[in-house]
Amino acid sequence: MYRVFARNGAGGVSVVLATAGAALRKVEEFRDDGFRSVSVLDASGATIKEAELTAMAQVESKGELS
Repeated sequence: MYRVFARNGAGGVSVVLATAGAALRKVEEFRDDGFRSVSVLDASGATIKEAELTAMAQVESKGELS
């Protein structure tokens, strides 16, 4: 489980997604929508860097991570 937060000024939104790939796509979507700050947390609440999320998504796509 991944929680993606997007903030723009005083407003913000968050979504919970099941896979790293889905979270990475949502990060890109939020950025394309003009959100200035986007962050990702794992199920324990720890912040995940985008490079780590990308690596997890690549592993998922190869079927090596469940």
